[in-house]
Amino acid sequence: MFGKIMGFIMGAVVLVCAVFGIIHCCKAESNEMIQYNKDKTSLTISLEENATTGYQWVQTAQDEGVVKLTEDKNISQTKKAVDGAPTTRVFTFKPVAEGKTLLTFSYERSWENEPVRVVTISVKVNADMTVSAELVSDISE
Repeated sequence: MFGKIMGFIMGAVVLVCAVFGIIHCCKAESNEMIQYNKDKTSLTISLEENATTGYQWVQTAQDEGVVKLTEDKNISQTKKAVDGAPTTRVFTFKPVAEGKTLLTFSYERSWENEPVRVVTISVKVNADMTVSAELVSDISE
């Protein structure tokens, strides 16, 4: 009985912390991470980043002839700029040619050897230049 009560209390503490942003899960659902414009001729990948810690997303494409990075920007998650607050890094891609490629996003510090998170997304460009994407893997250290 004591174990069940402690389990309930710990669960409640985690829930409260998550609601108030004290504990933060860095993995996003693929439908939040991957979005398209209305006619699916543009693809955006959104990833949380906190550059003040030295971590930044580094993007690479398996085949750069399939999609082209057209915009790379940071969007504040707060109304006012707050030092140390995370931002959302938004990568926008446009189709270049029909085909498939893998996009890899590594969350890393430039002075360290290994990333702490690697996200891989499969992208397909159709003959009509519409694009679709699917989360292949999201691996955290």
